[in-house]
Amino acid sequence: MVYLTFMGKSLILLHGALGSAEQLVHIKNSLGLHFTCFTFDFMGHGGTSIPDKILMPNLVNQLESFIKENIPAEDHLTVFGYSMGGYAALMLASRRLSKIDRIITLGTKLAWSPDIAMKEVKMLNPNVIEEKVPAFAKELENRHQPQDWKLLLSKTIDMMTDLGVNQYLNDEVLNNISVPVKLMIGDRDKMSSLDETVDVFRKLKDVSISVLPSTPHPIDKVNMNRLIFELLEK
Repeated sequence: MVYLTFMGKSLILLHGALGSAEQLVHIKNSLGLHFTCFTFDFMGHGGTSIPDKILMPNLVNQLESFIKENIPAEDHLTVFGYSMGGYAALMLASRRLSKIDRIITLGTKLAWSPDIAMKEVKMLNPNVIEEKVPAFAKELENRHQPQDWKLLLSKTIDMMTDLGVNQYLNDEVLNNISVPVKLMIGDRDKMSSLDETVDVFRKLKDVSISVLPSTPHPIDKVNMNRLIFELLEK
């Protein structure tokens, strides 16, 4: 195996919907000898101010601004995006405006339609979450305080609905991605599927795919040693 080593190499770690940069601290610390690592909270997440709209193009613009402000022009940049973060990274790469040398995604839902969006948002009822999974409700409250996690949930529903309507990562957009991409999917992921990941795999120019064993969707249930191995492998 060939591994990436630290010499002018930057890595941005992107969290998923309803997540925060704090969830990626362990990965950031583990890769500090190999990259200059960056994390940040997408708008409305991790206690940041919740805007009127949180749509995928807004997140892509935020990511692009972060890169322009923080990544040296001479650095080789890898962007790792978990779930929603991976979608934003792929969209930005398709613009060919920012310096990105490689994209790695994990558990990114790549197939969207109105029906798929409707199915996903049904699981985001705050009252049901509080009743059925109170520990998760408390986790969301703590993760996003002092902001209202229920308001963020509402904005996330709007974002998913918009993804279903617009399907931003269409064939034309995927065809415009020229940087190397690694798509990772857990074999027990119930939100993203292997089929939709393989479908996108077949449409990208320079791409590899990894199926992580015994791996569900939530980032806190991913085998971190295996994930770090995948991030380091060239």
